[in-house]
Amino acid sequence: MKKIFVLLFVCVFLFGTLLYGFAKPQINEQKWIISGAGRTIYLLKLDGSDREVLFENVADEKSHIEVLTNSYNGKIILCKVVSMAKFSYWLVDLDQNEQYPIIEDLKFRPSNTILSKDGGLASFTTSEKVGMKIWIYDVKAKVLKEFGESVSDGIVRFVRFSYNGKFALYSKMKGTNRKYYSILCLRDFEKNRDYELTTREDGDFDIGEFYFDNENILLTRILPDEDYNSLWDFNIRTKRFTYVMQITEEFISAISISRDGNSIALCSYNPAKPGKNFFWTMNKKGAYNLTYINDIPSGMIGLRISHDGKYLLYSTENSPTYISNMDGTFNEELSDLVTLPNLKDAMWYNHPPYPPLVKARALENANEITWESAIPGTYPISGYKVYRSPFPAKNYVLLFSTSSTENEYMDSQGSMSENYYYLVRAFDEDGTESIPSNEVLVDKSPPRILFTSPSPGTWFKTSQVLIEGIGEDLESGVDRVLINGVLSNLNKNGTFSLTSSLQTEGENIITGIIYDKSNNSSQANLLINLDTLPPQINTTSPLMRGFTNLIDFDMSFTVLDGGSGVKKVTLNEEMLEPKTTNQYSHSLKLTEGRNNFHITAEDAVGNHSETTSYIDLDSTPPLIELTFPQDKTELYTVDTSARGKITESGSGLESLTWNKKDIPFETDGSFLIPIHILPGNNVFTLIATDKVGNKAQKMIQVKGVQKIIVQLTIGSTSIVVNNKESKIDAPPFIQEESKRTMVPARFVVEPIGGSIAFDTANQKVTILREENRIELWIGKNMAIVNGKYVAIDSIPSLSPLIVEGRTFLPLRFVADNIGFKVSWDPLLHQIKLVFPKNDLN
Repeated sequence: MKKIFVLLFVCVFLFGTLLYGFAKPQINEQKWIISGAGRTIYLLKLDGSDREVLFENVADEKSHIEVLTNSYNGKIILCKVVSMAKFSYWLVDLDQNEQYPIIEDLKFRPSNTILSKDGGLASFTTSEKVGMKIWIYDVKAKVLKEFGESVSDGIVRFVRFSYNGKFALYSKMKGTNRKYYSILCLRDFEKNRDYELTTREDGDFDIGEFYFDNENILLTRILPDEDYNSLWDFNIRTKRFTYVMQITEEFISAISISRDGNSIALCSYNPAKPGKNFFWTMNKKGAYNLTYINDIPSGMIGLRISHDGKYLLYSTENSPTYISNMDGTFNEELSDLVTLPNLKDAMWYNHPPYPPLVKARALENANEITWESAIPGTYPISGYKVYRSPFPAKNYVLLFSTSSTENEYMDSQGSMSENYYYLVRAFDEDGTESIPSNEVLVDKSPPRILFTSPSPGTWFKTSQVLIEGIGEDLESGVDRVLINGVLSNLNKNGTFSLTSSLQTEGENIITGIIYDKSNNSSQANLLINLDTLPPQINTTSPLMRGFTNLIDFDMSFTVLDGGSGVKKVTLNEEMLEPKTTNQYSHSLKLTEGRNNFHITAEDAVGNHSETTSYIDLDSTPPLIELTFPQDKTELYTVDTSARGKITESGSGLESLTWNKKDIPFETDGSFLIPIHILPGNNVFTLIATDKVGNKAQKMIQVKGVQKIIVQLTIGSTSIVVNNKESKIDAPPFIQEESKRTMVPARFVVEPIGGSIAFDTANQKVTILREENRIELWIGKNMAIVNGKYVAIDSIPSLSPLIVEGRTFLPLRFVADNIGFKVSWDPLLHQIKLVFPKNDLN
């Protein structure tokens, strides 16, 4: 829906000066006709212009306008609407740009649709099962009542309203036994009272119309002794009748009065000559001059005289709409205009002035309201009225009324801290006001701005951030929003959004400035943070990649994040609880060798860092390999060197001590240590320590003895012990069968401090030397050495022998088991026995 005033204002305003500046408008230029077609109300200006839309989309989509009438000020239109064979009445308020139904779903066609000239009262008649009902609607109060419900002594026939809407004139039928008569009545709406103006002797009254003065009425009257009605003036204050005229042999069926009351239009018919309606015009100035206009087919009459009394608009339901000049001549040119398609039930429209275009602004001590000159409607502009309303109530009061030459008003009456609405209405010579101008607000309140996303303090991983919020201004409305100086997208509901770029790592201030349409502004700041740096992982234990000998190892590290904060930490895929101290410690079970540590850290916005470290578990001590001397060996007393090798496959050899003294070693772990073999028992302790503290210890005992060299010769009784020759009673020999050397046992054992015993009964030989015990049996290849059975030789037949009363033992077996080193000189057939057998070299 839209108002013609709004639609036409811009174009009329642009060309108004041109039209008014060069020629005074002709009479036709200030006349309009209003009509309805379909759901649209049209306006036609009688200067040849195209028709304009005054209001559209009346009622629902299935409806169409059948009849309309309008108020004298042109702001209220009453429409009878038909929809699906049902009737309803809709009121269109052009001043408020709204429409609404008065009564709906009438099954029978209503009639007598009228509207008071001030637009305050509407009336229509409906058919009911019990008869006709006349309804009246109070436009201001929006109340619908049956007009005749308070009339108990008669039946209301017609209703007409005064121009000011304070009175209703109606005819009331009274009587009994079919002897009815009508009297004229008046309803005073302000006093809520009804008055009977006439009596039965005054005659019957069919129709009537108020003059513009709201006190006098033009009506038809049938006197008791007459057969035809006549035309009379009636004053409701004095209750006096004044005769106007009568048309011979004609009944007057419709009347219309001009604004000044001097011009009257009539419609009459002759019952003896059915099928025709006769139209007349009459001038009351001086003599009552009656002029015949035209006759058209009979039917429901539409008769309307222009407000200035110069034109007549008339028709019936069976004829087109015509316009005649009041001098009796038919105006074919204007009639052609109103017979354009869809222009039915046309009526004169008293066009109010067009509203002016208004601006307002706040000054230091007053509010300045200015407006452009308004375009006149039917009558010239007389002045302007300035209205003010507090915000936000919209309860307008008149501030000031000025002449048509003034276009400015300074309002210093209100509070300078309050917001006010202003509007201006133009009014014409007839006192009719325009619809309201554009509504302007002097807005002194700044708009409000609120960031809705992101939340204050939010951290972001990327610099591009969508900033969203809502701006509100209950006064003039939000005009624009700037985010960090950049114009943002602003939606109709006040929400705004803009992708903003964060400039610095850490804190960023987003500044939003909002402006309303009055250029008031306010500011809001949003603190958000940028975090593009991943957390920093620092291992504190182990400080560096290395070795440890601790199976239960406490891994410790720190995770630092100067931005959004640490959210997730894992160690070897195991989730660790984030620490507020940033210190992490975790006990791990290490396995021998390389142990890897994979640490990941993620901050609250998803920045990720990781590091891999490792430590080697070395819980195995070094391996000591001593090649010389061997534990529990006998060495002759001498200065010599201990030698061997330390094997360390883990952290590496850190130190080596020999009897608590550090000794050097080679990179491959080998060592050579000068030692001195003393007579008797020598104890040596070798300790190897790796770099993580694992220790290996080897303790050996070496007996220092005198070196003994025994020399024997096959077949000779001579024996040399340490270069001293002596005799033995039985020479050594080589056994034929085994090819092994056999020697007398006593002379081999006794030089080195051993003893030998012979058990005759068991044929057993026992050799003892310190801790060594050797048991042999004559003729047996098996012996017992320190409690263990061993074979004397691989030759089964080799065994101890008794030759000529002397016991001979296999030389090699005895020498090996009591510590001799045996050598053989094949040229001399000489045997050399060296004790101890360990070679220092």
